[in-house]
Amino acid sequence: MLPRRIRSRNGNRRSVPRLALRPLVAGALVFLATACSDHDRLDRPGLGPVTDGVNIASIVVHGTVRVPGSLAPASGGLVRTLVSRGTCEGGVVKRGPEAITDAAGEYRLEVVLDSPPFEGCVWLEVDFNLDTILPDTTVYVPGVKFGSGLPPRESIRIDVTLAAP
Repeated sequence: MLPRRIRSRNGNRRSVPRLALRPLVAGALVFLATACSDHDRLDRPGLGPVTDGVNIASIVVHGTVRVPGSLAPASGGLVRTLVSRGTCEGGVVKRGPEAITDAAGEYRLEVVLDSPPFEGCVWLEVDFNLDTILPDTTVYVPGVKFGSGLPPRESIRIDVTLAAP
């Protein structure tokens, strides 16, 4: 009988690993093609909703928060959005996202509603003293058009000067 190392060798030894890799490579390519496809993908942060835009209304709210009596930026404050349909006297439809102002006092929020596009009111609450129940400053803007959720999105700039303490 031949020694084991001679017995286990055959001429097609190199083709066996190549044959085993083919299904793995094919599976990886199918996985990548599916992951990169736009069909039926979920919403991803930063990319916004992926729909036909009929049942999604959105708006980007951005601006700067300043210290009272000066042009100095107010950094580190909590900014919240509230949305209502029609006039500002109507009830709140949705409490939107929150953000913290950066070193330049700037903020940027995207409000997305499960609704057809409409015209409404945006409230902006700015709070630096989180120990109190009420926000430090509240600003509202009527007549804001919430467009379709697809880019390009509607946007509104709301610059806020904090109320004097």
